[in-house]
Amino acid sequence: MPRVKIAGRPVRFPRVKDSCEDGSSRRSLRNVYILHPSPELRALFAAKPYQGVAPDKATFLFVGLDANYDEAIDFSPVFPFIREYHTDGVAFWRRYGVHHPFLLPQYSGDGQLYHRSFARIGFGPQHANLVSFVELLHVPTVGRDKLARDEAARSRRLRRGPRRLTDRVSTLDRQPNEGHRTFGSTTTE
Repeated sequence: MPRVKIAGRPVRFPRVKDSCEDGSSRRSLRNVYILHPSPELRALFAAKPYQGVAPDKATFLFVGLDANYDEAIDFSPVFPFIREYHTDGVAFWRRYGVHHPFLLPQYSGDGQLYHRSFARIGFGPQHANLVSFVELLHVPTVGRDKLARDEAARSRRLRRGPRRLTDRVSTLDRQPNEGHRTFGSTTTE
């Protein structure tokens, strides 16, 4: 697992445990997160533990709790798009005009509300090389976790949208090379 620093401070990831609270054989993360069963999805995350542009090259870094997928996502018609997204998120965004496969018309599962809410901030394909997404958990997860209420609250805050960030995105469209500021640094070791 790569070591990630945000604003010069190391980010600590929860460790994967071998069983859930109920004693089942599914691996969980601190008994709150359940490791996704798809070997291919886990391999995609291991090869590239972020989506979009590399975190150290990003102007806008979004940090989420976990990347949660339906348990059978690898059998879904949208899985080739997910593979493409994890391979090159910037190219995916520019090719399909959406930042995540959950926003494609072929997808109808959970996660759309969160990603639609993010899309309302105003980033478009022209901003793809400025945006990076990382999760505190370095592996994909499955199922609803104990933090679902916190996630719903976070989604409501995201729908309202940070006004300053929305203004900043509008400014980028008009003056793409002006006003660039760094809010801390991100590095990987």
